[in-house]
Amino acid sequence: MIMFSKNKCFLLLTCMLLFSALQSSSPAQELLFTTLDVEKGLNSDQVTSIIQDRRGFMWMGTPNGLTVYDGVKCYSLSDGDTINPLIPNNHVNSLLEDRQGNIWVGTAAGLSCIAPDRSSALFFEADPSAEGKLTSSYITSLFEDDQGIIWAGTSWGLNAFDVQQSTWKRFLFDLEQKGSEDKNRIWHVAGDPDGSLWIATDSGLFKLNTRTYEHHLIRQQQGQNDGLISNHVRSVAFDQEGNLWIGTLGGLDLYNPHTLKFTHYYNQNDSADVISKNRINVVFIDSDQRIWVGTEWGLNLFDPHFGRATGYFHDDHLTGSLADNNIISISQDRSGVLWFGTYYGGVNSFVPNNLIFKHERMGTPAAKSAGQEINMMFPAGKDSVCIGTFERLYFWDTRRNSLSAFPIEQQAEIFQKGSLVRAGFRDRDKGYWFGMIQGGAAGVIHIDRHGNIKRYHHQPDDANSLSSNEITALAQDSSGTIWIGTDGSGLNCLHPPSQKIDRYDGYYEFNDRLGGKWISSILTLQNGQIAIGSDGGLSIYDNRTKHFNTFRNKSHLSNDRVSTLYQDRKGLLWIGTESGLNKFTGDSLIEQYGHNQGLPSSPIQAIVEDEKSDLWIATGNSLIEMDGASGSIRYFDRHNARFMNNFCMNAAVASRDRLFLGTRNGLVHFNPADFVARTEPPSIAMTLISKFDQPLFEGIHAAEVKSLELPHFENMISFEFAVLDYIRPEFNRYAYYLEGFEEKWNSAVKTNSVRYTNIPPGHYVFHVKGAGSQNIWNETGISLDIAWIPPIWMTTPFRIVSILLLALLIFFSFRLRLRRLENEQQHLEEMIRLRTFELEDKNKLLEASRKRYQSLFHEAPIGYLELNFDGVIIQENRTAAELLGYSIDEMVGKPIFDFVAAEEVEDARRHFYQIVIVNANEGRIERRYQHKNGKPVIMAVKYKTVRDDFNDNSIIRVTLQDISEMVKLQDQLHQAQKMEAIDRLTGGIAHDFNNILTIIRGYCSLLMQKNDGDPAVLKTAERIDQAGVRAEQLIQQLLSFSRKQSLQPRQVNLKTLLENIHHLLERIIGNNIRLELKCEEKSCSIIVDPNQMENAVINLVINARDAMPEGGVLSIEIFPASFKRLYVYENFSIKPGKYTALIIRDTGVGIAEQNLTSIFDPFFTTKEKGKGTGLGLSIVYGFVKQSNGYIDVKSRPGEGAEFCLYFPCAPTP
Repeated sequence: MIMFSKNKCFLLLTCMLLFSALQSSSPAQELLFTTLDVEKGLNSDQVTSIIQDRRGFMWMGTPNGLTVYDGVKCYSLSDGDTINPLIPNNHVNSLLEDRQGNIWVGTAAGLSCIAPDRSSALFFEADPSAEGKLTSSYITSLFEDDQGIIWAGTSWGLNAFDVQQSTWKRFLFDLEQKGSEDKNRIWHVAGDPDGSLWIATDSGLFKLNTRTYEHHLIRQQQGQNDGLISNHVRSVAFDQEGNLWIGTLGGLDLYNPHTLKFTHYYNQNDSADVISKNRINVVFIDSDQRIWVGTEWGLNLFDPHFGRATGYFHDDHLTGSLADNNIISISQDRSGVLWFGTYYGGVNSFVPNNLIFKHERMGTPAAKSAGQEINMMFPAGKDSVCIGTFERLYFWDTRRNSLSAFPIEQQAEIFQKGSLVRAGFRDRDKGYWFGMIQGGAAGVIHIDRHGNIKRYHHQPDDANSLSSNEITALAQDSSGTIWIGTDGSGLNCLHPPSQKIDRYDGYYEFNDRLGGKWISSILTLQNGQIAIGSDGGLSIYDNRTKHFNTFRNKSHLSNDRVSTLYQDRKGLLWIGTESGLNKFTGDSLIEQYGHNQGLPSSPIQAIVEDEKSDLWIATGNSLIEMDGASGSIRYFDRHNARFMNNFCMNAAVASRDRLFLGTRNGLVHFNPADFVARTEPPSIAMTLISKFDQPLFEGIHAAEVKSLELPHFENMISFEFAVLDYIRPEFNRYAYYLEGFEEKWNSAVKTNSVRYTNIPPGHYVFHVKGAGSQNIWNETGISLDIAWIPPIWMTTPFRIVSILLLALLIFFSFRLRLRRLENEQQHLEEMIRLRTFELEDKNKLLEASRKRYQSLFHEAPIGYLELNFDGVIIQENRTAAELLGYSIDEMVGKPIFDFVAAEEVEDARRHFYQIVIVNANEGRIERRYQHKNGKPVIMAVKYKTVRDDFNDNSIIRVTLQDISEMVKLQDQLHQAQKMEAIDRLTGGIAHDFNNILTIIRGYCSLLMQKNDGDPAVLKTAERIDQAGVRAEQLIQQLLSFSRKQSLQPRQVNLKTLLENIHHLLERIIGNNIRLELKCEEKSCSIIVDPNQMENAVINLVINARDAMPEGGVLSIEIFPASFKRLYVYENFSIKPGKYTALIIRDTGVGIAEQNLTSIFDPFFTTKEKGKGTGLGLSIVYGFVKQSNGYIDVKSRPGEGAEFCLYFPCAPTP
């Protein structure tokens, strides 16, 4: 590294601070116009008037007829149309669409009114001597006032059309005065908000009150400023403040109707900052209140605040300039596009939204083109952006919109000859780092906040130097480390405090190393990781693990050559490559964006995010806006602004609501919020209907067609349609389908036509929808009803006649055939008679056999059923029906599950479907059924599957035998045996345990009486006594279980009950087990015997304690539970209702799976002999069931056990 002297540093800082700001002195912003002329279908290159009709078509008047334009094609209307002429003369001067949708066409030889359906027109003749007629056939201007009256300005007077009388009212000004010819030669008619007309003439400006017909003439006042600048007035326009802008042959006038003051604007000495020519043809104020002035020499955008104008002219060497300088008409369509009619160059259109893009040249206007290419850009503070070109460093002041430059070539000590800046950033200490290539200053230059300068470069013999002097990328991570990318020599990591440099070489074959050697971009991510883009893909470096993770195009990226990186506010990493855009979500998932998302697969140069979180993506030839919410795409390129191409790599910055992008030709900057997005969907129109490629309807006539009827043989039809959006017609999109012939929409991007052939006769509807260049779809679209008339042989009358003829033919054929059959019938009758006797004998034998079978079947001692594989009874004998108290008709056709006891339905279904699925052939089970009288019936069920997979006639044969009495006897025997055992147990407990309790409670009573007043001892004695009482209650519970004594239930708050025995439970479980109690406040009260409830909890807690000999966690949880339908879990089910759930969960040894079904049985225990009786869980189970509750257990060996008790909520008062 090299240190420079303080004197040289001072010189550097002085140059940076004292270099004067370079205000952009580039020529006026060049607008990009699109031209429509004769070569593209316009009737003439002279366009006198332009309007957009209610459907969206553009109408353009020329001296050679009327042109209607749909964005794709031009359609001509002329006075030579012999079938249906719509205009009286080809020389069209003025156009107007009134509020009813009529199009008024003023020509040099009369006036016509075209009907809204464009099928016909009314013509109005001129007769200067006849009242009710036009004063002149030369129509110059048309206007509709707020009352719907049509005003026609002519070469001789003004005319108003009376709709009721269909006559014209005539206005001729000052006929008796000198110069009346000039006063009645009208050039333009406009109306103000007050309802008055302003009439431009060759003798000044008339103001006419349309209600009183009083008029006032405003003229030029020689030597004074309170009159017109010229009496030859050509155009009038009102701004939103009510001011009147007047275009004359002597300049532009601003008239304030309130103060009656004039302001004159005119060109005296061919000044470049005023209107380009004083002879003004038209003045127009657009929807954004911009004032456009069309002159005989150029188009002017006038700024009323500064009184200056920007001129736009034709340039033979500049594509997209005005086609002609003589502007004679201006209009604006509903999408905001401005249309400029010229005298010799057709019509020129321009999109005002493109004005938001500003272009700045670097340095002076004479700067070389090499000095315009921006290689680097980064924020240099709150209000500054640092910009680097091949020749200089600049600082753009975002607050003042000014450019200042620091001349690199003058600092030979630092930026030696031939060196170029390629990368840079401003560090946390407000110092600057620049990466250089080529020349003597190649390497890294650091200028700290005090002006001290250091240079880091490659030294072949020093391993602690940079790996290369060709620097392509720089970044600083969260720890202050500087990351340096090189052109072909990998990555360097500079640690400023120690000045140590680590080198990382690129490995194209490993995913855990740096991906490539050519580093294009380095980015510090929000999580502190470092993202590196190279010719070997994307590499992510983790500062904690000191490892790389590399992603390549084999499984992730669209291309290995990464050009730029950007992380948005959401933390998503966007990767630009030579083959398109990729999104990295942070979990190794990379999503590619290409043609399916509307993005090109061209190289991505730079990415930046605006205030709305929309992404702006710069490619080599275009700028793309991607909506951050919807992902929709909008394109900007050379069709929007001349300089919208050749964007440079990694040269994009957002600052103070503006976006800055570097190109090879300077700086582009704009505020995305200034872009006025269209919200209304564009209009769609049918523009051509053809059969066999011969037009039926075309242009505006096709747009009015609602239905079509064609003969069956004319079944080849073609349609053309247009989205009437003129912003970028080439990007308009379409979708269409022929209802009745197709089932889904067809997409069309680059075509607006479709052809159908061989359509069968019938009724169809052709639908079209579309979207403009801003991707707003008109989902309603348009439709056309089409009926193809079937041929005569497919009509109903023809079919009826054909059927009748066929019937007659069949009838006579039948009669002939019948005669032959009569002879054969007599012979057959005799043979049939003989065979009948034989069949009758056989039928009698069969009937006797059938009755014998039915008797055996229905009188069998066991029930018999046949089921299909859905469980539906398809056949049964009478015995089966009688076992359940039903008739055969009541059971056949119903599922067998309808007759199973409710508590076993789910198990019956599960067992049945197991038979069907696992192909069980036969088996035996016992099942509880429901008798018709409501009593349960226990059946021994035997089944056998008879499969017929080929004919799908598989059945299950079932026999039923009532074993209810046998089961009852078994239950009684089992119950007697159990009761005998329990009686012996409880007798022993009552004798021995009561003696022990008597001694314990006696000593406890003595302890309480002899206590010397020690509260702790007294409290302990009381707890011992309470435990003795509970022990007596436990004996009573055992007796209750064995003798089935009645409980004493009442309403109990389970939370309060648990809190009362909390200390007792802690003593029971000991110190090596942690007790956790969780009770929700919303838990409802339950109806139980509180004493038995406590015993049940203590029983379960003791079991949990014994399952955790090494200690653990015992949790008791109470919460409300609700079941809207029958809840079934394995062998456990709960009826619908509201419950309070009590969950006792331990972390002990768990319960073996084979023991889960037996733990509630009396005397079942897994404890060692003498350590458990096996009655605890049986008592709990019996108590829960007696309390109308439910109990379940879940456990796995080694994972603890969980007992779930559900008690119905007590009814609310």
